[in-house]
Amino acid sequence: MKKIFISLLIALTPAFAFMSCTEDSALIDLENTSTDADDDDDDDSDSYDFSVNYKGQTLYFNIDTTAVNECYVTYGEEYNYAGDIEIPSQVTYNGTTYTVSGIGEKAFYETALTSITIPSSVKHIGGRAFAEAQLTSITIPSSVKYIGRWAFDRTDLTSITIPSSVEYIGVGTFSYCDELKEITVEDGNAYYVVVDDVLYTKDMTTLVAYPGGKTDSDFTMISSVDSVVVGAFDGNKHLKNLTVESNTVELDESMFDGCYNIASITVNEDNPNYTTVDGVLYNKAQTELLFYPQGKTETGFTVPATVKKIMDYAFEDCDNLRTVTMQDGLMVIQENAFNYCENLESVVIPSTTRQIMSYGFNHCSNLSSIKIYATEPFEIESDAFYDYDEDNDDYGLNYRNATLYVPAGTKSLYEDTDYWNSFVNIVEMEE
Repeated sequence: MKKIFISLLIALTPAFAFMSCTEDSALIDLENTSTDADDDDDDDSDSYDFSVNYKGQTLYFNIDTTAVNECYVTYGEEYNYAGDIEIPSQVTYNGTTYTVSGIGEKAFYETALTSITIPSSVKHIGGRAFAEAQLTSITIPSSVKYIGRWAFDRTDLTSITIPSSVEYIGVGTFSYCDELKEITVEDGNAYYVVVDDVLYTKDMTTLVAYPGGKTDSDFTMISSVDSVVVGAFDGNKHLKNLTVESNTVELDESMFDGCYNIASITVNEDNPNYTTVDGVLYNKAQTELLFYPQGKTETGFTVPATVKKIMDYAFEDCDNLRTVTMQDGLMVIQENAFNYCENLESVVIPSTTRQIMSYGFNHCSNLSSIKIYATEPFEIESDAFYDYDEDNDDYGLNYRNATLYVPAGTKSLYEDTDYWNSFVNIVEMEE
C-alpha cells in the first residue's frame, strides 16, 4: 500500500543476475520427475521455459542462457506455489539435463509457500524470490553466494542462518519480516557478521538488517557504521528511540518505513551531515526536513523557518498529527511528503512555496483546511492532493471536501490555474 521506506544508501552490486556456476551440483533421483514444455507459440510473455512435476508439486523453470545446461526456478502463469516444496538439483527437458543453479526473481512471490528445501546446486536467490510468501522456515544451502534484493520481504520467517558462502545480500532482504528475531551468520563468512542480532558487513561499516521482530525499544548505532542498507529497519514496531553516531554520513528519508513507534531520533553533535531537534531529523543546516517520527504524540507541528524543503515521505503515516504550519522560507514539498497522514486536518503553506510535487498530500483523507499565502499560484502536480473517493470512484476526495483558503484578491487566479482549479471550495482570506 505504501512504501517505503528511512534508509541509508550503500554502493552494492547493481542488478542481481544469475551467473554461471562451475562447482559440481548434487545429483538426485529423477525417477519420479516428469516434464512439460509451456506454450510453443514463442510468446515472449511466457514466464517459464518448461515445467516439472516433482514429488507432487509442479515447478517452473527458465533456462539460464548465460550458462551451460543450467536453469533456475521461476513461476508459472500465476504465483501458485503452496505448502512445503522441495527443489531438485537437476531436471531433464527435451533430452537435456539441467543443473538447477538458482531461484529466480519473484519465483515464490505472494504465494502460500510455507517451507522449502533448496538443493546445494543453487548458487543464487533472486530479487523478491520469496517476498510476501507465507514462508516460515528455510534452510539456505552452503552453496548460495548471492541473495537478491527484497528476497524475503514480508515473509513470516522467525530466524535465518546466512551460510559462510554468501558474498552479497541485496537491499531490503528482510524488510517487513515482523516475526524475524534471530539472524545468524555461519563461522567463516568473509563478508557478513551479526552483533546483538543485527546484521552488518564484516568490517562493521554497513548495517544490513535490523530484525523486524527485535523487541528492544532503544538502539544506538555502532560508531563504525557509516551507512545503512535500504529497508534495513522496515517494519520494526518495537523500536522507539534511535541514536545515530558521528560516522553515519548518508541517510535516506525512508529509513524507518513502517516503524510506527519510532518517537525520537538523536544524532551525535559531531555528525557532519545531520542534526535533530525535538527528535525530528534534519540535514545539518536544517534546510531539509528528512523525517518526522511516526510515534511522536504531538497533534500539531510548526516547521522551522530554516527549512526550504520537506523531503520525500518525511511525514508518512504520522497518524497523530492534526495540524502542520509551514513558515516563510519553505520552497518545495516533495513527493509523498505527507503520505497517509490520515488524521491531518489543516495545513498552512507559506508565500515562499514554489512547488508541491506528486502525492505531496497523498491519502490525507481528513484534510479540510489548506491555507495558501502565495499571491500567485505556484506549480503543483495534478495528484498533489490525491485521495480515493469510494462514493465517486475517483481520487478527487480532497479537491471536493477541503477548503482552499487563498490571499485576498487572488481567488480568480487560482480558479484559472491548472490543478488549483480542481478545488471546489476556494475562499479568499481577509486581509
